Amino acid sequence: MIRLLPLAFLMALSANASEPLMRLSADAVTYSVGATAHLEATVLAPPHESEDDFYFGSTLNGAGLELIQEPNGPGIAAPTLATSGTYVWTVQLYLENAKLAASLLDGISSLNFQNAGLQTQISQTTDPTKLAALRAQLSANNSELSELQAELTHIRHPFGASQSLTFSAQ
Repeated sequence: MIRLLPLAFLMALSANASEPLMRLSADAVTYSVGATAHLEATVLAPPHESEDDFYFGSTLNGAGLELIQEPNGPGIAAPTLATSGTYVWTVQLYLENAKLAASLLDGISSLNFQNAGLQTQISQTTDPTKLAALRAQLSANNSELSELQAELTHIRHPFGASQSLTFSAQ
């Protein structure tokens, strides 16, 4: 599904391109090794269309870092800093259709729940016929899961430039 952004919205976005779209914060600049960093990403203005929402994509030193986000709330992460050194937290804001994203996330959650149950059954089953059926169902679920995740990625459109926050652990 291709969504075209209204021309007036694109013009307003380019006119305010120098203004940040989000704010990143941490509870400290320097942490002790083994400490938990409390990171927060806050959107500074809501989406212009009521059916849209923002999603935060996040990495810590290049590795994916999931943010917990309530609707219309900040994205929050609390990684444990296992080694000393400099950490770079990078966040990209994405625009998505809220209803479609929620539907896809519900499907992903349901399949993950089903897969956990299937994994438990597989580990407890010795009957080869039943084991084959459980593995076939797990494989089918994983294929559907991949499709839903790809669709979710497809409906998320980068919005503005990514931002980074640097801190260290000693």
